[in-house]
Amino acid sequence: MTAQIGADGADLFGDPDLKLLTDVAGIQPERGRDWVHLIDQLGFQSTQRLWIGECDNGVAVATWPAELQPQARYLYDKGFGSALVDTALKREWKVEASPHIAHPTAGSRRRLYMLRTIAPRDYVACWENKDALDRVRSYSLEDVEHELWPWLKQRGIADDGDNAELLRFLAEFPRRWDAHMRPGLRFRRVWASDEARGLGSTLAETIRSEFNAVFATAHEPALGSADTVSPGLGAPYRQAQAAELSGSPEPFSVDPEVVERGLRGHADTQNELATALRNAGIEPRSCLPTEPPFDLAWQQNGTVFVAEVKSVNDGNEEGQLRLGLGQVLRYRQRLLASGHERVVAVLVPERQPRDPTWHELCHGLGVVLLSRNELERAPALDVS
Repeated sequence: MTAQIGADGADLFGDPDLKLLTDVAGIQPERGRDWVHLIDQLGFQSTQRLWIGECDNGVAVATWPAELQPQARYLYDKGFGSALVDTALKREWKVEASPHIAHPTAGSRRRLYMLRTIAPRDYVACWENKDALDRVRSYSLEDVEHELWPWLKQRGIADDGDNAELLRFLAEFPRRWDAHMRPGLRFRRVWASDEARGLGSTLAETIRSEFNAVFATAHEPALGSADTVSPGLGAPYRQAQAAELSGSPEPFSVDPEVVERGLRGHADTQNELATALRNAGIEPRSCLPTEPPFDLAWQQNGTVFVAEVKSVNDGNEEGQLRLGLGQVLRYRQRLLASGHERVVAVLVPERQPRDPTWHELCHGLGVVLLSRNELERAPALDVS
């Protein structure tokens, strides 16, 4: 038998070290948790949890990529999974397959884990196949037994010896829930006791640097120390992603801002601005749920810069710039009201406006107009 109901790898961990975890992540765990929520608190997309604590032979760092459906689709649909696993293995992380079936609120003790030994690269390559990724969804209990389970056995993720454990799992499954297929992974890195002691006060910085080097492969934001960015200004930057927009929806049947942010020109311009800032040693920030929905912000010498990016073409220039100007003025107002002493609004169109009076208007309102071909100016904007 290679499947079991219950905690997957629970014996690998000891006592959590919440102080070290806070030092590494730059934020504290939420109340009642011994791990940092990387999605809600820091804007990650590939993995939800970061845990740090003691183990028998040192200090262990663990995270679980692709644990839930949105994380799995982010990793496997975009091809980030193979690169992430390759980088982690090269940097001496232990990477293991952790496929399991669970209902949405199930703790680890109520999940069915399939423990068949699968090479992590082969496992990820399986899920990067479209047919396999389409299996990452919810199922009725009947469909788990008669559709999903035969497919898992065909792929070598389960076998006939697991049938009895599956039936026990289904018999105990809460009837009000559908079951979710989760093509998860386990990442674990241990700093041996002697090594951890030798690093002393630099242990947190070393762990953070190592974690960032791995997850940069998946275009994730960098963990930062708690004192690098003043409290209240966003989360680490989330890479903008262009979406495929199909059909011609009725006007405002979908949020026009959502459509705008799905455009390739918008995403590319926003990410190029983030890159220009990082190249100058400035960390770009993405908005938190409690903040205005700005595209990107940053802080320098006590001044907050808040940017709204707009895709622009010959037919929509006037409307897009009007919309963007109104948005960024509102963002400035709200950030000032939240306690930031000085906020500069930055309007970032995909190209230079054809109408030169836009420069005059923005200047009069104290708004910086920074077109895509001028993004290298961003780190040196006036903060006087």
